[in-house]
Amino acid sequence: MTITQFNYVLALDKFKNFTKAAKACNVAQPTLSMQINKLEKELGVIIFNRESKPLKKTKIGKKLINQIKLVITETSKIKKTKEFYIDIFSKKLSIGISLGFESIVNYLPIKKLNNHNTIKIIEDKKNKLLNYLIKEDLDFLITDKPKNSIDLISIPFYYEPLMVLIPEKLKKNYNKKITLNDISPLDMIIQAKSNNLTKSIYNIFRNKKFKKNIISSNLDTIIKLSDRGMGLSIIPYLKVQELSDSIKKNIHHFKSPYPAREICFVYKKTNLKKDYILEILEIIKNELKKENFFSDVKII
Repeated sequence: MTITQFNYVLALDKFKNFTKAAKACNVAQPTLSMQINKLEKELGVIIFNRESKPLKKTKIGKKLINQIKLVITETSKIKKTKEFYIDIFSKKLSIGISLGFESIVNYLPIKKLNNHNTIKIIEDKKNKLLNYLIKEDLDFLITDKPKNSIDLISIPFYYEPLMVLIPEKLKKNYNKKITLNDISPLDMIIQAKSNNLTKSIYNIFRNKKFKKNIISSNLDTIIKLSDRGMGLSIIPYLKVQELSDSIKKNIHHFKSPYPAREICFVYKKTNLKKDYILEILEIIKNELKKENFFSDVKII
C-alpha cells in the first residue's frame, strides 16, 4: 500500500465520483480505479460500495478512511519538519493581532526579531485570524481567550485595565473615584466597528443605549472627539500609554478592582516552532513588566 493510493481513496471519498476524483488527483480515471482496487485486494476488504449512487463507503471502509486521514496528517508532518528547518534558516515569522489589541505591537520585540527574521504582522478580526492559525498561515495570535479548541494552546499573559476619558465639561458629573455603575451610557461614545473592546463595553453595559449622534469606526477618532467634550470613552490601558499628556490628564482609572480584559497568546499545538514561539512570549512579558502589572482586576 502507498501514500498515493491513500490520497486516491480520500479524493474518491470527497467527490463520490471516479471521474471527478481522478481529475482532482491529476491522473486518468482508470489509473485511480486500478490503484484503489489494488489497495482493496491487498487489505482484503471493500472500501466503497460501487453499486450505490452516489458512491458510499462500506462500514469497514469508513473506519479505514478515518485511519487513512490520520496517516496522511502524520506523513505531512515529515515534510513540514523539513520545511521548519529551512524556515529556521530563513527565519520567517507570521504574527496575528486581533482588532482591538493593536497597541500590543509596541511591546513586540521587533528589533530583536528583525535581525534574523522576515516578520509579517496581520491585524484582522479574531475569527478570521483563528482560521489562519489553524491552517498554519500564522505562527501565533494575540487576542482575547478563544473558545475551547482541542487544536490550540491559549496562554493568558496580561490583564489590561480599561480606563475612562472624562472631558473637562463632564467632570462635574463624575467623582475621581469612578465606578462602572457611575457612568451613564448616554454620555458615552464608542466605536461602530465590532472588536474586542466594543464587545467588552457592551458586556459591561448590557441592554443600555449609547450616544448615537457620533459614529466612528476608529478608536483614535473616538478619543479625539471625547477629549473635545463630545462624550466619555472607554480606553484600554496600553492604548493610553500612546496618548499625549494633554489627553492623559483627562483619563482615569476606575475604582479598584479595575475592570480589565485578558490578553492571550495563542498558537497551534502541533506548531513545530513551539519552543521559538514561547521564547517570544517571554520577551513580550518582560517588555510589559516595564509597564504596570495589575493584579487587582475584574475580568470583563
